[in-house]
Amino acid sequence: MAVLAVSNPGIVDQVNLLAEASHARGDLVVWVLHADPGTGTVFDPASGHVHLMDGLVPRAGEPVIFKTAHNAFTATNLQQILTSRPGPSTRWPGVSRPSAASRT
Repeated sequence: MAVLAVSNPGIVDQVNLLAEASHARGDLVVWVLHADPGTGTVFDPASGHVHLMDGLVPRAGEPVIFKTAHNAFTATNLQQILTSRPGPSTRWPGVSRPSAASRT
């Protein structure tokens, strides 16, 4: 049985719709990728697998963060990015947002 590389073939379109809606509201979009350098796994950037899916393209100036821990705040500048922007609230769409939101 073949294993699909993407379990939800429409995910790129859905993420792009979400990003465009965020842009339309004037929200900052932060792209977060998991990386595990030096491990030899698919999360090791040397494997060539640590990148946004084809069809997902950050706008100029949008941060792309490579997290190495369970949440995106540990060992990244995500907190600095978020606190440097004006605004009373933050939206957390994503697959594993509970860990990230627990630090806010």
